[in-house]
Amino acid sequence: MLEDKNSWEAVGYEVESGQLQKEQKVVIYRPPENSPNPIYNIYKGQDLIITEVFSDREAEFDWIAESIRKDIEVEGVAPEQIVVICLDTSKFKNYLPLEKIWRRSKRK
Repeated sequence: MLEDKNSWEAVGYEVESGQLQKEQKVVIYRPPENSPNPIYNIYKGQDLIITEVFSDREAEFDWIAESIRKDIEVEGVAPEQIVVICLDTSKFKNYLPLEKIWRRSKRK
């Protein structure tokens, strides 16, 4: 997760309320002028960004794997159309390779 207001603003978001501190509720917003993508028109009424809090990295990876599995098996999304983006570049090297996440989704 991006840890400060300037980082969120750098990727086009605004912090509407709350403080970017551990265990604090924060509301962020991306103005339409920063999101010229038609996806917002295609998926009206659906959450495009979902936030979750996990007890540990393993729980996070399990959630990612399950989400990818549902996208492929339930929503019919082609695997080559799925992108997983890590915004935390300071810890990115510590994450498991995506291949291992994909293998987890096959176990479910």
